[in-house]
Amino acid sequence: MKRDQNKQKIVFIAGLIVIAIVSLGGYLYNAQQNTIRAITDESQAMQQALSHELGQSRQENDQLNKSVQQLTQHQSTLKTSLAEEQELLHQLQAEVEAARAEKLQVELAMQEELQSMATVSGERSQLLDKLESEQERRRQLQQQIDLVTDDVSQRENALTGAEQAVTQLHSQLAQTREEQDQLKNRMEEVNQQRQREAQHFAQLEQRLKHELNESRFEISQLKNRMTVIKLTSEVLFNSGSAQIKPAGQKVLSLIAESLNNYPDRDINIEGHTDSVPIGKNSRYTSNWELSTARALAAVDYFQQNRQINPKRLKVVGYGEHHPVSSNETVAGRQLNRRIEIRLLPESVDPDGES
Repeated sequence: MKRDQNKQKIVFIAGLIVIAIVSLGGYLYNAQQNTIRAITDESQAMQQALSHELGQSRQENDQLNKSVQQLTQHQSTLKTSLAEEQELLHQLQAEVEAARAEKLQVELAMQEELQSMATVSGERSQLLDKLESEQERRRQLQQQIDLVTDDVSQRENALTGAEQAVTQLHSQLAQTREEQDQLKNRMEEVNQQRQREAQHFAQLEQRLKHELNESRFEISQLKNRMTVIKLTSEVLFNSGSAQIKPAGQKVLSLIAESLNNYPDRDINIEGHTDSVPIGKNSRYTSNWELSTARALAAVDYFQQNRQINPKRLKVVGYGEHHPVSSNETVAGRQLNRRIEIRLLPESVDPDGES
């Protein structure tokens, strides 16, 4: 009788142990599934955020700074998530070890029970089924461990990629800042050069005022750093003539002296006329020919005594086709009859405008 009671107690305790193990396994399995789903969702969200940040990193410098900060924050979050995942893996491994220990105890108890109950085949069969069930649960737990291990490996790879992206963004940021510094220095140099040119041509303007009436010349500087000196034809030539007057020679010498301060920049000499046809007694057949002859005369004078290197000079005759005022008035026609001396900027189309 006492033996039967002990036997029932052992069976009851073994049943409680099995139920506890099965319940624990189910709880761990559900918790692990929820964790894996949360990690998967978080990983996908993280990948989308990283992709968006990497696309924004190619914008201007302030966007690069913002992208670097955001990516650094995500990197920190990923590290934290990875640490939590590794902690979970350690906990799961500890639970597996505990389950193995419990299984070993159950196996020992079952073996003892089987030895003492060799004649009870039905109970033995149940115990064997429980043993197989426990072995199956252990295999499932091992599969979960393998899945978590793979996920941890993927997160480590993602972290490595994020760190490389941060390094690249820092490199791009440094390069952009360097380019901005170079551009800023270049702009400062250009502004200083513009100021020097403005002062220089202001001095030339004052010198020309001593020689000419202000309405007979004009000096302007365009935004592309082209400087244009306009002289009405009366300053240099008599009506219908292309021979430079002595007073005009003095003016051209003053201009040549200023232009030689910029030896690396080309010079265009342009001739223009009004729309009044050439007289029958003129040696020139058209306004076009007259405008070209006058521009050529200015170039010839600049080459005398090597005042200006001839390699810098170019002659253009436009006739009446580029007026700056109306040809319907005397004052307008006077402005249209002119010589334009253009000091070109470095490496710029000669016809470029501001």
